[in-house]
Parts: sequence; structure tokens; C-alpha cells
Amino acid sequence: MPLRTHLLLTSQRVHNVRSQKTIDTRINAIKTSTALTDDTGVIAPNQFMAQQLAHQLKTMLASIDAIEKETAVRYKALADCKIFDSFPGA
Repeated sequence: MPLRTHLLLTSQRVHNVRSQKTIDTRINAIKTSTALTDDTGVIAPNQFMAQQLAHQLKTMLASIDAIEKETAVRYKALADCKIFDSFPGA
């Protein structure tokens, strides 16, 4: 399965699109689409920017994960954590 088809199917599941007809229509639209431009002066810098943004997101997600782990450790050390755990949604 091509990557863009896989990504579309994943995004449809995330947004609760279950109709196979809707998914097939969207996949067909992607397969028959044409690029807005083939100008490498437009494509290359935007491709580079997308790669850099993805790298920044990976770094940020790793940082968020580390903060959440440290917060959980410190939270469990609090005397009142059992009280807060007893509140739904707290």
C-alpha cells in the first residue's frame, strides 16, 4: 500500500470515517490528483522546511515525554496524591 494511501486511511480512522464508499472516493481523488507545481524552486525549499519541522516535532515530543515522566514521579511523591487520584478527571 502506498504511503499516502496508508496515511489517508489512518486519518480517516482517527476522524471516525467508517464508510468504505467515502474512503474509496477520497483515495480515488488522491490517485487522480495532479501536483500544483513541478517547479523545483518551490518544491525543494518547502520539502526542506517540512523535514526540519518534522525533526523539531520529534525533539519536542521527546521533551514532552520526559517532562510527563518526571511530573508523574514527583506527583506520586506528594502526600496528597491519593486524594487527587480519588477525584474523577483530576
